[in-house]
Amino acid sequence: GKTTVAVNLALSLATLGFRTLLVDCDLRNPGATRSLCPKARSGLLQVALGNEPIERAILVDRGSGLSVLPAPLNNYDQSASELMFSDKIGAVFGQLRQRYELIVLDCPPLVPLVDGRALAEHADQIVLTLAWDKTPRDAVLDAIDMLAPVRDRILGTVLTLVDMHRLRHYDYYASSAYIKPYADAGLRRGAAL
Repeated sequence: GKTTVAVNLALSLATLGFRTLLVDCDLRNPGATRSLCPKARSGLLQVALGNEPIERAILVDRGSGLSVLPAPLNNYDQSASELMFSDKIGAVFGQLRQRYELIVLDCPPLVPLVDGRALAEHADQIVLTLAWDKTPRDAVLDAIDMLAPVRDRILGTVLTLVDMHRLRHYDYYASSAYIKPYADAGLRRGAAL
């Protein structure tokens, strides 16, 4: 769900006319790269290591105007996590900030991996994506604790993989307890004011 949220947010912003870049920061499981540019040969890792100029690694979708800095498949190695804590990755983000109005990072899962924690330091705002009725409460609390140094940057959460059929049973606002006072005032459910 996190990749779907990141891609759709970035596409929406680009379509609105913002100079937007989506960076696939999940070097172990680069879902955005797999879906948007599976044949990419260079990306974030190669740029940060100085093996590729940033201009050659960024791909642009002509339809939406969205730019993508991919994470090519099979280019992950164990030193990638260390790279996320290095000044090199900070320098890459510094260059990107000069070129784009909005940058969306599709990060790896926060709790099991250290990469997301390191990347949070570079974010101006953070949105946590949680799988509805699947992400354990302890995992959410651990994630928030891990983000303690940047907690003021957390905008909120997005629930992913929501079962819309089951969600109907949680619709408290449509329940009779909330509607009854308005019905007593002569308003019908769904009536416009």
